[in-house]
This record gives sequence, C-alpha cells and structure tokens, in this order.
Amino acid sequence: MSIPKKGSRALIIKGVSYRWRIRQKPTYCEGTFISGFSIAVERVDQPSQCILLLKSDFPRPDNWFTQVSQSITPKMIAASIEEALIHGWQPENAGSAFIYPLCSSFIEPCP
Repeated sequence: MSIPKKGSRALIIKGVSYRWRIRQKPTYCEGTFISGFSIAVERVDQPSQCILLLKSDFPRPDNWFTQVSQSITPKMIAASIEEALIHGWQPENAGSAFIYPLCSSFIEPCP
C-alpha cells in the first residue's frame, strides 16, 4: 500500500526520492499523549514494498492538551531514513512495516 500524494511531502536523499506523511488527525492515544505518533515513509522512484514507520517519543504538535512538543523538520526525516537504511530497512523487499525511532536530536545519533 502506498502513501497518498495529498498531504505528503517529498524528500530526496542521495539521489533517491522519498515521500513522507503524518496522519492528518491524531488518534485518541496520540491526542492525549498515551503514545507517541508515527510518520509513514516510502520510496518513490522504485515503489516501496515495505513502508518505514518512524515512531516519535514526544507528543504530536497538535495534541489536545497543548503539551509542549517539537516541530518535525525534513532534516529529522532525512536523518531517520538514512539511519533506518543502515539498520536494516530494505524498501525493495516485501514485508510488514519497518518500525524505527524518529531522530529528534542531532547531537546524539539515533539508536
């Protein structure tokens, strides 16, 4: 299954095109910070057979209780994609979604 073009953003990393998207509306758990949120990523040039799900450890910026959050930047997404590729995400191989933590800090590398 691919990510809808509407509402997604394009990103090019080392000559490869990717598309990423955050859900338009938070789920109940995301809105009340019971859980972090996720960002779906797919490769565009050769369509992904395996979607990358980047999981955050902080609340959505549009959470219901105005809890302080971070903005999601293309730089964070690019760093997360590069780390996920190093740690085993193979978008060309069919399978269930590859779950990886979102790189929210550039001081320390992601796990």
